[in-house]
Amino acid sequence: MNAFVLIFLLVTTGSQAACLPDSGPTSKKILMDVRDIENAALDFEASVRSLLPSGINLIVRLEPNSPRTNAEISKSGNELSLVVWGGMLGHPEMDRGTFLLLLCHELGHALGGPPLKSRNGWSSTEGQADYYSGGSCFHLFEPNEELFLYSALKLTSIYAHVTREVAPDLQRCDEVQVLRTNYGYPGVQCRLDTMIAGRRNLPRPRCWYFPQTDHRINMQSEIKEEGFTTSDFEVQKFSIQDRIKKLDEELRQSPHQESINDGQKSECAAHYETNH
Repeated sequence: MNAFVLIFLLVTTGSQAACLPDSGPTSKKILMDVRDIENAALDFEASVRSLLPSGINLIVRLEPNSPRTNAEISKSGNELSLVVWGGMLGHPEMDRGTFLLLLCHELGHALGGPPLKSRNGWSSTEGQADYYSGGSCFHLFEPNEELFLYSALKLTSIYAHVTREVAPDLQRCDEVQVLRTNYGYPGVQCRLDTMIAGRRNLPRPRCWYFPQTDHRINMQSEIKEEGFTTSDFEVQKFSIQDRIKKLDEELRQSPHQESINDGQKSECAAHYETNH
């Protein structure tokens, strides 16, 4: 049986997988009504319960009085603990849809699968958690395309404000093409592109992801972390065999280059010209 607990508290837990690098405290006044936050968290629980592997408990901790602008998820045994601090809850860009997408991102660290942050770890990379949030989680709340894009833009705009990057834009995309997978924090435009790619069931953007055959070789060993077995992950959208097939297709289709040649349009640019 899966369990869910919603807690408002003042004491923080240890860091495991955060949506942003720690930027220090920034005092914020919460603009969303606390009841709206609680109701959104309860709706999140009801919607994602079916995604949780059997026996895994999820605790959501909301710390409205903490000034930190961040959120993170940690894992201890069969318990997932997701915490959102007051600086994030109180950001002017925060609303219900943005909050739910943020929770989806954090859950994606636990359920998103490889690439993982470390070979023997349990947490998906930031890029993979972004991809999961757009493709395997946020759709559970039945948003239309406009609402999804609005929420994704607002969430990545919060990221840009905290990390002091140029604000993301729906009318452009990140043209970077990496030669190795980025296991850290991609740029905010890349993160927006990744959420949209997940939503539209497109390959993971090359601005952070480089398809490698060792992901296929190590997939089953990486996904078998303590408390999470291969059978547990069968409740997710894609089976391991589907993931392997998808990675093989990406490996064949993705160009192995660092930058775009003159006259050549990236997959991202061509896609945005068609859909935006």
